[in-house]
Amino acid sequence: MSASKTVHAALPIAHPAGQLPRDLEIRWNARLLTTAGLTHYKREIPDDPYAPPIYTARVELSSKVLDCFSKLERTLCHELCHVAAWLVNQTAKPPHGPVFRAWAGKAMALYSHLDITTCHAYEIFYPFRWQCSNGTCLQEYGRHSNSIDVKKKVCGACRSPLVFLGKFKPDGTPAKQRRPSRFAEFVKENAAAIKAQLPAGTPHKEVMQRVATMYSAAKQRQQQALAGSGSQATAATTISLLND
Repeated sequence: MSASKTVHAALPIAHPAGQLPRDLEIRWNARLLTTAGLTHYKREIPDDPYAPPIYTARVELSSKVLDCFSKLERTLCHELCHVAAWLVNQTAKPPHGPVFRAWAGKAMALYSHLDITTCHAYEIFYPFRWQCSNGTCLQEYGRHSNSIDVKKKVCGACRSPLVFLGKFKPDGTPAKQRRPSRFAEFVKENAAAIKAQLPAGTPHKEVMQRVATMYSAAKQRQQQALAGSGSQATAATTISLLND
């Protein structure tokens, strides 16, 4: 969050008190997959009937979409214009109407390198990619995780099977795939069989606990076998030396 706080401190958009509140909540949200940022508005009515309503706001930024500082700077400034429109003018609708555009104009006058538009038109980088197997379609699909099961999903355009292309770096080159851990391989090979041995409806947590227990036992047996073979080899070497 240090980067967003840095930009926030560098954006003294006009406010009755001098600038936006220093305690404005700005947080990352990993669940924002298709939008760069959101501003949430809140209006509270005090218990005192003569007290004015209390207007507050908070900003959420996508940790998936905002993968460089320039996107972060532009998006945060965009969202702070929404915040200013709400806190100063008590206006949220239309979201990109005259009030928003007025604040955007003030911000761009201060920061000429920023172009604050009414939407976040960024090309989103997806490290995991799939492609339609139909040579006349070749539609590509991207995700932030390896979440498309090609056995269950097909191309949305032509209904043909999908092919997993792999994981890629931001520069487009294939990412080096790490070998799964021994435990991950053990889970893949044995989890289904272990689950079948347990009563129907056994919670996943208990299944994984049983898998972990069996993995530890198998690992211990393997270590004992290796230790035993090492002892036998040492004994054989000793006998050979005595015979010499």
